[in-house]
Amino acid sequence: MAGNKNSGRKKKPVVEKKLAGTFRKDRHAEQEKAENLLNQICCIDQNTILTCPETITDKTAINFWDNQIKFLISCGILKPQDLPLFESLCKDLEMIREITKKLSMLEVSDPTSEQVDILLKRKSRLENSYNSKCVKFFVSPADRARLALDALDIERKQQENQSAISKIIARNSIDG
Repeated sequence: MAGNKNSGRKKKPVVEKKLAGTFRKDRHAEQEKAENLLNQICCIDQNTILTCPETITDKTAINFWDNQIKFLISCGILKPQDLPLFESLCKDLEMIREITKKLSMLEVSDPTSEQVDILLKRKSRLENSYNSKCVKFFVSPADRARLALDALDIERKQQENQSAISKIIARNSIDG
């Protein structure tokens, strides 16, 4: 057997093909149509208010939810299927804060090193999980800067494509 349905190169989104200048209406029209329909169905509207789930109780995690959800919706990049992962991100933050509080209390009461080791390992695993999820939701300043640079790059490539099209039209009108 040569491979399974998941092997091989993944399809590029239509937007990426258009930016790269490789989009062809005769080849990619169906993919574009499917992506547009999917975006209409899956997008969270700018007027949507998503309240923090009751499973999150820490004030800092709740504030993080409120602020980051507003940012993601305003950027138009939050989809309904992202919400469970985003909730998990907030739960990680909440648990990291709880472990940090426990560790500070244990240090005062002279704990056994076994208790501290267990909590530190758990905190480390949670921090790794939290950090990997943060990248997906543009939490760090570097991630947000990358998002802004991507938007500028898209705008620049659109202008270049428009300029190239204008030149072609101008040449054709001179030749014709």
